[in-house]
Amino acid sequence: MLIKNIDEQLVNGSIGKVIAFVDLAGCAAMRNGGGEEAEEEGGATKKKASAASGVRMPVVRFVLPGGGKRDYHVQQEDFKVELPSGEVQASRKQVPLVCEFARSFPNCFSRRRVSFTC
Repeated sequence: MLIKNIDEQLVNGSIGKVIAFVDLAGCAAMRNGGGEEAEEEGGATKKKASAASGVRMPVVRFVLPGGGKRDYHVQQEDFKVELPSGEVQASRKQVPLVCEFARSFPNCFSRRRVSFTC
């Protein structure tokens, strides 16, 4: 389940299923048309830092309100606590997902009353 709004369809509380884990480099290559290199201002090319890191992030298949499905490569997001003046008091990077089963399992027991007779 998402814990942060991503766009108009994927909002806080959207439920999905993890279908794969993909390298950040592989995801960037897919988005950029297959290239793992990025051009610098001077025209030279270099490998992206994410290609060497080997960090794998989840690909989640979300169920949309209209009944459709959408696959989304979830990446770390910044969570910030700011003052009204805009000054950042605290921040952290986190994958904006929580395990829905762990959150809702105790609720199942409180909503149903099952009685056994011997």
